[in-house]
Amino acid sequence: MTTRGSTSTSGSVSAGAQHFSRLREFFHAAQARPAQLGCLGATLITVGGLGAGSTKHHDPLLDSLHLSWLRYGHGLVLSSVLLWAGVALMLIAWLRLGRRVLAGDASESTMVANTVFWLAPLMLSVPVFSRDTYSYLAQGAMLRDGLDPYAAAPVDNPNPLLDNVSPIW
Repeated sequence: MTTRGSTSTSGSVSAGAQHFSRLREFFHAAQARPAQLGCLGATLITVGGLGAGSTKHHDPLLDSLHLSWLRYGHGLVLSSVLLWAGVALMLIAWLRLGRRVLAGDASESTMVANTVFWLAPLMLSVPVFSRDTYSYLAQGAMLRDGLDPYAAAPVDNPNPLLDNVSPIW
């Protein structure tokens, strides 16, 4: 005998598996070319962001994985090339998808699938093109420590986050 809760749990699991199966089928279909190109571009942005993105100055993750070389010299050049190649691929994918939308060949499910494939790699990415995230964290630490972020600057509350805040703040 099953309870109502176990039925809904197994039902939601099978519904999730069904959505995953549909995404997998879509990814291998001919209409998924913009999704594939965008997914590759987003993956390149994520990988390139490890060196060319706004990583922490003293990043224990990159150091422990022996990837800190990506932030300097040839590693930075390689990371920058990967990041900008990813941006270019995302732009091309966006334009190709736009053509399909204008031609009426893109359904709502196609748009949702493209969004999933484009955003999934970026969910694992470090901040790119801005150090504002670290400023927001430093301002939150100020508030936590009893300082008014509107009356003081992050420099007034020295902590490990301060090294990562952009100098303009």
